[in-house]
Amino acid sequence: MVDLSKFTEITTWTPQCRLCKLARDYPGVTRRIHDLAHERVQVSPDGNVGADAFAVDVESLCERHGIKPFDAQNIRRHFTKHVDFSLVPAISASPDIVDDLRARLSSVDTSMKETSPDIGALGKEDNDYFVMWDLFRRLLRRIVAIDADPTAFLSLDGRHDMIRLNTWAGMIDKARSALSDLNKMRNSDKLTMNILEQHTLSFSKTVASGLGDEVRVIIDELRSNSDPQFHAVADRIQDIVSERVPLLFASAGEQALEAIKKRYKLLH
Repeated sequence: MVDLSKFTEITTWTPQCRLCKLARDYPGVTRRIHDLAHERVQVSPDGNVGADAFAVDVESLCERHGIKPFDAQNIRRHFTKHVDFSLVPAISASPDIVDDLRARLSSVDTSMKETSPDIGALGKEDNDYFVMWDLFRRLLRRIVAIDADPTAFLSLDGRHDMIRLNTWAGMIDKARSALSDLNKMRNSDKLTMNILEQHTLSFSKTVASGLGDEVRVIIDELRSNSDPQFHAVADRIQDIVSERVPLLFASAGEQALEAIKKRYKLLH
C-alpha cells in the first residue's frame, strides 16, 4: 500500500516508474525532489522541469542517500505523466536540503578535531599528512565562508540555485573524503609505530639478555679465583651487565626509534 497523502501532486502512481516507487520507499527524498522540480516548473518559461538539467541537479542528492541517480527519461516521464503541480500551492524554496548539507558539514567539523596533526604529529611540515591537512582546512574554510553568505544559494528571484547548492554539496563530500583519507594515513602510521616500538623493545631485551649470559661465564671464572681483586672485577662486571647494559640498549633503541620517526615523517 502506497501512502500518497504527502504527494497530492501525484495523480497516477505507477509501479514501473522509479520515481513513483521512490515515493513509497524514500518519501523524504521524494518530497525534496518534487519540491525542487516544482521550483523549476514555476520559473520555467514553458512550465517544464527541464529533465536533462534536473537529472544533474538531483544526482548528488540521490547518491548521498544510496539511490541510483535518475536519467532524463525517468524524470521527464514522471513529471509529465504522473505529476500535476497545479494541484498544490506554489512554493518559494526548499530549505531542508540546506539543513541536510549543514548537518553533514557539522559531522566534518566534529571528526576533524580528532584528525588534527597538532595531536601527536611528528616530522617536517612537508609531510604528506601536513600537506593534505592544509588543503583540507582551506577547503573547509571555503565551505564555511559560502555558508555564511545568506545569498550564496539563492538565485536573483529568491529561490534556491541548484547549481550552487550542488557545487557546495560537492565541496562537502570532498572534505569528507579527504578527512577519511587523513584518518587512514594516521591509523597506518600508528600501526607502523606500534610495530617499530615492539620490535625495538624486543630486540633490546633479547640482545641484553644474551650478552648477560655470555658475560656470566666470565664472571664465574673470575670469582673462582681466590684473589680478592678478581672478585672486585667480577662484581664490577656484574653491575654493568645487570644495570648499565639494559639501560644503554633501551636508550639506544629510543634514539634509533626517534631517528626513524623523523626520517620517514611518521605520525604517532
